[in-house]
Amino acid sequence: EGALRIATTERVWETNQSTNQVYVLTHDADEKTLNAVGAVYDIAPDEQIYAVRFQGDRGFVVTFRQVDPLFTLDLSEPAAPRIVGELKVPGFSTYLHPFGPDHLIGLGHTATDEGRVTGMQLSLFDVGNFAAPTLAHTQSLGEGWSDALNNHHAFTFWAPESLVMVPV
Repeated sequence: EGALRIATTERVWETNQSTNQVYVLTHDADEKTLNAVGAVYDIAPDEQIYAVRFQGDRGFVVTFRQVDPLFTLDLSEPAAPRIVGELKVPGFSTYLHPFGPDHLIGLGHTATDEGRVTGMQLSLFDVGNFAAPTLAHTQSLGEGWSDALNNHHAFTFWAPESLVMVPV
């Protein structure tokens, strides 16, 4: 509806500190510019954004350092976006895909509580209660690698059969 949303991680290399933001931009046709009309600042300080999904008035951001916070964002008011909920689980997702109105599929890595990556994993997040998302299910994919971790074109979801296809 005329708004562009962008999620960013900014890192100060000298101190190895980072901040994460979600900006809502609108187009000013007269000045031929994009202007920030709203933002959420300081999402998970000192972590890095690994996955983002914007879906209508909702947004989802995954950050990682030692655990995987999945943040839910209300984007219904462009000038006042806000974090609504958060779920922390070990590991992190690098790709998020909608699965109906109340679920997200996450593809990413498992990790120890200390943040050491141990393998690949598919996750099913229940976001039906937007203020309190939950991890509904996980499926380990072992210690392999998949292009789908970094390229959404390698991830296929076939809705008629609720089938996920990922090259591993």
